[in-house]
Amino acid sequence: MPSVATYEGETVVPLSAEAAFDAFVDAAHFHEWQRMVKRVVELQGSTTVPGSTTVLDHGLGGKLRVEVLTADRPGLYRIRQKGPGTDMTFTVRFIQVGDELSQVRCTLELAVGRLTRLLRPPAGLMRKGIEDELSQFKNG
Repeated sequence: MPSVATYEGETVVPLSAEAAFDAFVDAAHFHEWQRMVKRVVELQGSTTVPGSTTVLDHGLGGKLRVEVLTADRPGLYRIRQKGPGTDMTFTVRFIQVGDELSQVRCTLELAVGRLTRLLRPPAGLMRKGIEDELSQFKNG
């Protein structure tokens, strides 16, 4: 039975919490700030409606199915990504910290099986990866 590894990262963006939420869930722009996303292959429903799904192309034939678990604009967004050897849940919080300034906090819960437990990256490296991706979101 897999265990769960939890990783966190955060950044501050020059947007209101509402604008940050809207930009974060805009599937047309995922590839601009998520370095592994090549394109959106399929979108069933809306990225802001729980139960809706998106299929993302990660290149080299890799596809992830993303399901919206929670979309509570502007404060909370939760998704689950599943693909070959991948099962992750992202919880993203958007916190207004100024007039046009928001903190974006991301928690990644990674299902870890026997093999991935051996290959699991250190928490510091995962935090840096999450923050690098959020930095691309901020600058995208």
